[in-house]
Amino acid sequence: MDLDQMKRSVFCSNRIRTIVMKEEIVCTVPQCTCDSPVVLNHVLELFALLYSFFDNTNLLDVETLRWTNSEQAEQVHAQVQESWNQHLPSDQELYQEKAWTALMEETKQFVQELVDSSDSKQVLLFRLFSLLQIMDRHLVLLRDRLMIQVESWETFPFSTIYGDVLPKRHSVLLEALKLQKLYKHAIDPNYLLLCNRIHSFHVAQSYYSYYEVEHRFQRLTHFDVNSILDLSIGFLPGKWEVQSDYKLETDESPGDDDLLPFSFSRAMRPAEYNDRVKQQFEALLEKVPDVMILPELFTPPDLRETLIASFNEKKKQMRGSSYSGTVLFLTGSFHEAIEGKLYNRAKVIAASGKLLADVRKMNRFILYSKRGFEGELAPFREIHGVERNAYDERKIMLFDTAWGRIAFFICIDFLIDPIAHILVDRCVDIIFVMAMTPNPAGGKFIRRMQELAERNGAAVIVCNHFGKKEADRSKEEVEARIVVSLPGYRDVFLRADEWGVYSIRDVLTELQRMQDEWDTRRKAQGGQGSVDTS
Repeated sequence: MDLDQMKRSVFCSNRIRTIVMKEEIVCTVPQCTCDSPVVLNHVLELFALLYSFFDNTNLLDVETLRWTNSEQAEQVHAQVQESWNQHLPSDQELYQEKAWTALMEETKQFVQELVDSSDSKQVLLFRLFSLLQIMDRHLVLLRDRLMIQVESWETFPFSTIYGDVLPKRHSVLLEALKLQKLYKHAIDPNYLLLCNRIHSFHVAQSYYSYYEVEHRFQRLTHFDVNSILDLSIGFLPGKWEVQSDYKLETDESPGDDDLLPFSFSRAMRPAEYNDRVKQQFEALLEKVPDVMILPELFTPPDLRETLIASFNEKKKQMRGSSYSGTVLFLTGSFHEAIEGKLYNRAKVIAASGKLLADVRKMNRFILYSKRGFEGELAPFREIHGVERNAYDERKIMLFDTAWGRIAFFICIDFLIDPIAHILVDRCVDIIFVMAMTPNPAGGKFIRRMQELAERNGAAVIVCNHFGKKEADRSKEEVEARIVVSLPGYRDVFLRADEWGVYSIRDVLTELQRMQDEWDTRRKAQGGQGSVDTS
């Protein structure tokens, strides 16, 4: 392929991708000659262009070429850095202040000449990647200044033809974990993601086939790398039996998929149920955790509103004190009819008492049949059930906070592959899950936690409705009602408590105990461990 067309494709307004070393150009227009250059008016548009150019196998080719041609790569990088510095005005903080983000003609000419004068595919790749790295470092100050200005959050996501530009959030939790003794490098280098090599901004897809994504900025208690370990989470998973403590509604016959639809309608004994939950909730409130989380299919709408009122009353009592108290309250979910549709719905309440997020489950779970089912689960002795909830609300809310980028989910949504892709694509740091599952610390849950830790450095916090009052010891069933997965740690934190408050420091202490126990057993067996190269 003509090298000149390869270079023109960098700025082609129709470009989908250009894979330089394979001489592959794909454009939206058939047989495109790449003679229609894109119009770039903002520095983030140029950054997005470069980012999109390497958010594919071009990145892998650059990595490989740098290993085999390190001297040339270093020389090219130094030359591009020098040229970049020379073209910038010396008396302005160009591209580092919100007022100085319009792309100068001098910058456009500089980049154009950089591309035009490349005499080989390899040099073209090295130059463009070096420019991306140099711009990334230069734009860190712009990102930091925009983070301080709340009004600047209206700028993001910054829409470009290459995707949504977002600030690369600093995860104070991940930085704190890196300082701990047990921490192992969380992000697997085999996940060759460009976002893990970038520090200022990253570019996410602007559209997902089945989900809408919205970003918001939310003020939360400030933590640094030392104090974040004292972040405390109050869990109230309860100890209730699905088959006897809840009233289920089921269809008379299975649907076309041979699954019997069902939903939770209410607690079997509402007064007793509500009183017990309220007592535990009030006790949890007195502990004043930073976050309170209840599980899935646990909080009928009337009880939910009562708990929200109690939460707001507690906040009023603390008003004026030096400690702000709980800043996030995840109410737990329940099936609820809204405008003729049934949703599995939860709310997230901010410290102000206002609704922060209306979380609706976007996918249904299957209740697998079991011959031993009794009571309300008896209809499912011979036939599988499927949760009855509407599919039409499919918005994922992401919140940029001082702790990192946060997401909230109800159970199976956390396991869905397209949603996991969004969490990685949007660089989410902390994920709260309200669940009802017999195995939140194993199977699909643990695999998803490990994957997000390895790809994103994400922490996952689960409050789980175990569905029965105790585990079946004859089957070595793990009674996991509270689960915390931290990036960089092999084990997960588990508790079977009906309710309780745990800080990140508590979690780390338990993980250290588990590691010490493992080391003791290994020494007793005379083993030194092995190296896993799989």
